[in-house]
Amino acid sequence: LYLNNKCQTGKYIQISKNLKAYKEGKGIKLIYKKEKICREKILNIDGTSCSDFGEFTIKKRKYQGEKVPRNQFIIWIDYDIIRSNLKVRSYGDDDYIVINNEGNRKLIKKILMEKKIPRTTRKNIPIIVDGNDIVSISTIRVNWKYRVRKETKNVLEIAFKEEKNERGN
Repeated sequence: LYLNNKCQTGKYIQISKNLKAYKEGKGIKLIYKKEKICREKILNIDGTSCSDFGEFTIKKRKYQGEKVPRNQFIIWIDYDIIRSNLKVRSYGDDDYIVINNEGNRKLIKKILMEKKIPRTTRKNIPIIVDGNDIVSISTIRVNWKYRVRKETKNVLEIAFKEEKNERGN
């Protein structure tokens, strides 16, 4: 197996335990590090939670029909649908999200590929879960079941602040 300009983006060669060569765009990227393992963490409702993914600030409030914000750092979900503690974790290979009112599902892995998120960063994207249900893929997509509708009485506003590395990147 070798990498060249004709290889598909995302292909990689495992050179050693901690070194991989990835095909990304028109180049090849060498990654030397152990894969970060992000642990599952319960999120505090009406508070701030810090996790391996970053900081989450969650506020419960009454919904009065206002427009749902479209923001890369904030999502709104229907609070009254939640059945258990919200948690944040990495996605699993079989994880899916409900994408419409017919109950059709799409694998998270496929959504991240369609958004052209590099394979090297996909496991670092926070997945918010309610029991076994995926509530949202970070701020990329919210499960159809948890979206805010006209009938929604209470919303949870989840603001996400990404973890910064030592250099502030």
